[in-house]
Amino acid sequence: MTKDELFVLLEEKFLTYKDLKSTPVAENHEPMVSLKKSGVKFTLLDGLIPPSTGDDIFVRAGVSEKLKKAQLMIADLIDGCVLDIVYGYRSLAVQKNSYEEFRHIISNQPNPPTSEDELNEAIHRLVAVPEVAGHPTGGAVDVRIIDKDGKELDMGTPAHNFEKESYTFNPFLSKQVWDNRQKLRQTMLGLGFAPFDGEWWHFSYGDREWATYYKKPHAIYDQIDLDSVLKS
Repeated sequence: MTKDELFVLLEEKFLTYKDLKSTPVAENHEPMVSLKKSGVKFTLLDGLIPPSTGDDIFVRAGVSEKLKKAQLMIADLIDGCVLDIVYGYRSLAVQKNSYEEFRHIISNQPNPPTSEDELNEAIHRLVAVPEVAGHPTGGAVDVRIIDKDGKELDMGTPAHNFEKESYTFNPFLSKQVWDNRQKLRQTMLGLGFAPFDGEWWHFSYGDREWATYYKKPHAIYDQIDLDSVLKS
C-alpha cells in the first residue's frame, strides 16, 4: 500500500461536511470570554488564516474553563511544558475567505473534484465549510504544547501546517512524535473535547463536530457575530 493510499484510509475516518450538515443546533447562549482576562496561556501565530480578535483570543466560557484544566494536566504530564492556545473564535467572514482560498487551490489542481459535494468534502478536510465551521461558534480551539522557552513540542509538523503529515494518526511518525500527539489528544478528549484528526492541533466542544463525534442530539453552540455580542 502506498503512502497516499494510507492517507486516504485515514481520511475515510474523518467526520465529513455531510455528517456535520445534518447535525442540528440548539444554542445555549453561553457567553464568550477573553483568554487574556481569563489568564489562559495563548500565543498568536502568523499563518495562513488571520486572527479575528486582534491581540486576544475569545472562546465560550465553558471552553475557557476546560482549557485551564487542560493546561494544568499538560504541566503535570510533561515536565516543563504547558498547553498553548493559538486560535479560538474566528469570524464567519474570515472563515469564508479561507474557504474561498482553499476552494481556488483545490479547483485548480490536476483532476479536481467533479461535483460540488465532492469539492466541499475535499475543502472541508483542510478548512471547514463555513456553514458547519466550529471556530465561529467559539467552541473550537487550535492548541499545541510548548516548553518553558516557548519552543513547540515536536509534533512532526508545526500547528497550522495543512499537509497530510499533520493527520493525527499519520503512520510515518517517529515514536516520540506519535506519543506527543497522543498525549495532547488524550488530554483534550479527557475533558470532553472532540478531535478533528485531520489536524493534530484542532479540538472542539459544543459545536456540530463535538455533537456528531459524541452522538449528542444537537450542538449547543451556534455560530455568532462576536462584534455584536461584545457591543450588547
